[in-house]
Amino acid sequence: TIITILFSRMAGLGPELNGEILVRLQPDGISAMIALVSGFAASYSLLRPHLNAALPGVAVSASLVPPLAVVGIGAARLSWTIASDALVLFLVNAVLIVAASAVVFALMHLRGKQAVADKAVKKEDALLEKEGA
Repeated sequence: TIITILFSRMAGLGPELNGEILVRLQPDGISAMIALVSGFAASYSLLRPHLNAALPGVAVSASLVPPLAVVGIGAARLSWTIASDALVLFLVNAVLIVAASAVVFALMHLRGKQAVADKAVKKEDALLEKEGA
């Protein structure tokens, strides 16, 4: 926190808040839609190996990083109102991403494939034990 305060003073952060910060102080419909779409895109791309591997990280970071950055700005200003309001938006976005992912995984019948995955993991564990012995 001390380093953050020093850097904010050096960067010349004034008392005014710009629009980008103000937008991230309360959850709204646009933020919710971005989080939901991010969750859908990230989970779908994880299930489809031919899609770009960077897509989940990019999609999720679009809705999680900005509120966390505002939490840091609030901490740098020692404004717990800014930090806590942005943290609420972060938590709402995280919950929406998890909910969207759960829907995608349910629609793709991922739960039914758990037995196959468990069998593959046991087989790999047995091979690793043989190699280690």
